[in-house]
Amino acid sequence: MPSTAVREISLLQNLKHPNIVELKEVLFNKSQLYLVFEYLEFDLKKYMKKMMKEGKALSPKHVQSFTYQLLQSLVFMHKNGIFHRDLKPQNILVSDDGSTVKVADFGLARAFGMPI
Repeated sequence: MPSTAVREISLLQNLKHPNIVELKEVLFNKSQLYLVFEYLEFDLKKYMKKMMKEGKALSPKHVQSFTYQLLQSLVFMHKNGIFHRDLKPQNILVSDDGSTVKVADFGLARAFGMPI
């Protein structure tokens, strides 16, 4: 089993937040591991490309909302002792209607503790 999968499972089982992707189920079948996540239509990169194709740009309110949601998820992760370490547009998921963003892909995330 890949260490990134084990790390992602252990971290996501404890992280429940509206702006962090939800791990629904973990299935293990002989030599294969399946992680079942909630479904979101786009990642941020694809969402922005879709908007450009439609001749639309993200409004300042949209950008402000996305930024606020991302910062809320980061505050939650850091309060729970987790660094994501791989934030990029491909790891930020966007709902169909573009109202919600969620952080995904915790394969490189690390737990940390406060030094004594």
